[in-house]
Amino acid sequence: MKPNIIIAAVLILFITCAMQADFAAQQGKITQETVLPDPQQKPTALKKDLVFEYPSAGLTIGLHENHTALRILGDGIMIAPAFDQTSRINRALFEWVSTQKQLKKITLEMVVFDDDDLSLLQKLPELERFTLNGTSLGDQGVGHISKMKSITGIAINYGMITDDSIPYLLQMQELTYLTINRSRFFPLNAVTTLQQGLPETQVQIY
Repeated sequence: MKPNIIIAAVLILFITCAMQADFAAQQGKITQETVLPDPQQKPTALKKDLVFEYPSAGLTIGLHENHTALRILGDGIMIAPAFDQTSRINRALFEWVSTQKQLKKITLEMVVFDDDDLSLLQKLPELERFTLNGTSLGDQGVGHISKMKSITGIAINYGMITDDSIPYLLQMQELTYLTINRSRFFPLNAVTTLQQGLPETQVQIY
C-alpha cells in the first residue's frame, strides 16, 4: 500500500473517531440542559458555586456566594439600538428564580425577557442588588422593580428604558445607589430630578 493512501486512511479514521466523540459529548450536554436546577434545593453555608449551561437557549446560569447571588448570562451581542435576541429568559425560568428566597443579588446580562415576568421577583424578600447589562428592560419592567422594597441598589446598563421610568425610580426611596448607562432617552435634567427626589441615593447617569 502506498504511503499516501496509508496517511489518508489514518486521517479518515482519526476524523471519524473525533466526530463520534464530539457527538457523544453533545448528547451529554443535551441530557444535562433538559434539567433545570432543583427549585426545592435548600441552601447551606457550605454550598459551592453552581453553574448550569443551556446551549440551546443561549444561557448560562450561575449561583454564587453561598447561592445568594444569581447571574444569568446570554450569548447575544449588542447591535445598537437593539441586540441579538437569541438568549431569552422565559416565564418558567423566572418562576424558578422566584423560589430562591435566599437571593440577595441578581445580575442579568445580554438577555431578553418580557417586562411583566419581572413581577415574579417580588417574591424574593432578601433581594438587595439588581444589575441589568444589555437587556430588554423597558419602562414597564422598572415599574415592577420599583415595587421590590428590599432593593437598595440598581444598575441599568444599555437598557431600553426612557424618561418614563423616572416616576417609578422616584418611588424607590430605599436606594443607596442608582446607575443608568446608555439608556434610550433621558433628559439632561434627569440627574437633578432624581437627586432631588432621592436625596439619600447616589445617582449616576451617563
